[in-house]
Amino acid sequence: MRSYRAKSDDVKWVQNGIVATVINGEAVLVVQNRITDAGFIDLVLIPMGADK
Repeated sequence: MRSYRAKSDDVKWVQNGIVATVINGEAVLVVQNRITDAGFIDLVLIPMGADK
């Protein structure tokens, strides 16, 4: 079973941004395109791992 443990630098970075979980196996590119289509042009997704 894969697991992701956040490092303290990651936690500090995330506290200044937006955190979301992608469900239903959506591809990052698809989600990024939907965000751009919704008008959030400067928002970029950075995959950081996941716990299942």
